Amino acid sequence: LLAAGLSGRAVVATDAGISVVLGLLKVAVFQGAGALPPAAWLMALLIGVAATPGAFIAKRLTNRLSLAAHAGILDAVVILGGGFLIVQGLRA
Repeated sequence: LLAAGLSGRAVVATDAGISVVLGLLKVAVFQGAGALPPAAWLMALLIGVAATPGAFIAKRLTNRLSLAAHAGILDAVVILGGGFLIVQGLRA
């Protein structure tokens, strides 16, 4: 999203929108295949409720951070996540 020219709150909002659409598509596919038991619905609801405060925290943080600091944090998270995936892949 940063490479597409978005910054600050636009990155957070766009990422949230993409996540919602992908989540709804996944639900539709798994529900259509009969592979989504009621326990999974409950777990998804609990995770959604637990994750909601994070969106408000992100909003406050992006209001206070400079664009360079925000981009740096996002870059660090992507690098750390990629490194974690590589390490996990090497363990298997």
